[in-house]
Amino acid sequence: MLLDEYRFHSCFAEYINGLIDQKKASGYIYDSAKYTLIIFDKFCISMQVENPVITKELATAWGEYHSGEAKSRRSYRISVLRQLSLYMISLGYECYIPTRFSAKSYKLPYVMADAEIQAFMQIVDEYDPQIKARHFLILAEEYKVLFRFIYCCGLRVSEARLLKINDIDFEKCTAIIRHSKGDKDRLIYFAD
Repeated sequence: MLLDEYRFHSCFAEYINGLIDQKKASGYIYDSAKYTLIIFDKFCISMQVENPVITKELATAWGEYHSGEAKSRRSYRISVLRQLSLYMISLGYECYIPTRFSAKSYKLPYVMADAEIQAFMQIVDEYDPQIKARHFLILAEEYKVLFRFIYCCGLRVSEARLLKINDIDFEKCTAIIRHSKGDKDRLIYFAD
């Protein structure tokens, strides 16, 4: 099937054609989205959608995962439907606008329990390098401080790694973190 030969037949045909014309007039190629809109057109015909209004129910049905479909493909399908909704709204129709369809997945951070933190710090304190070279022995001592700075003061690993002794004010219990995120300096406070 050639994209240019397909004729839309669902109740959304007029609006789909209008959206495609608008996008192409704005300089977009829009072929990939047109292909997705062809699938949407066939979907609406198979679902016997007769009222040209994008409802939450229609968007939810369209947004269901297909077997073997990547999250990014599903996200793209919903994004194209969102564009159609916004186009129809610009014409004065009330349509549901799909949201929260990002392909990104977020993992919940693991927060250690107090006993796990104590066990971790004990392992750090008892660390004995297998190679008894001076450099490794110094690192073993530095680990005790670095991991506590990271945990207790919320330092990023790179911030702790780049921390210099001159950046710490032991009397005021502060440390300046230089060139932090956004290349900004920040001041942190630590307990005794």
